[in-house]
Amino acid sequence: MRTIAWRPAVVAAAGPADAALAGAIAGRLGLPVALTAAVDPADRPLLVTVYNQGGEDWGKQLARLERWRAGTAFALAQSPQASDPADLAGRMGLLDPERVRAAAETALQISPADTPDTTEAAQLLSNDQAPWRRRLRPLNEGR
Repeated sequence: MRTIAWRPAVVAAAGPADAALAGAIAGRLGLPVALTAAVDPADRPLLVTVYNQGGEDWGKQLARLERWRAGTAFALAQSPQASDPADLAGRMGLLDPERVRAAAETALQISPADTPDTTEAAQLLSNDQAPWRRRLRPLNEGR
């Protein structure tokens, strides 16, 4: 996130099953976890899900980010058929959601490397066409 000069104020889980991932990401970034319903546009939220299949709850949360023109969305894995894609997905493919969640739970038990390779993620987020860019408010616009 240093690469793109953007820092959320909170991390929020898209749904109850995503709470462990939200907690892990928030801890790694040194940010608080917020309940999705309590998130405010000023929080510049990072919305996370383990597996985005484009469900109704996920779509509702992305619609909030679009309305607010604030925040970004991350999916650890994402179906190519997801109607509401995340801004950044760790893995694309038709995957069994239960297997993805089980693998994520196992992975969250492992200590993260001190210096993970984030080059590809930084390149995707730095792209001028990245969806999160249209949600940013101009610096001179108040809030």
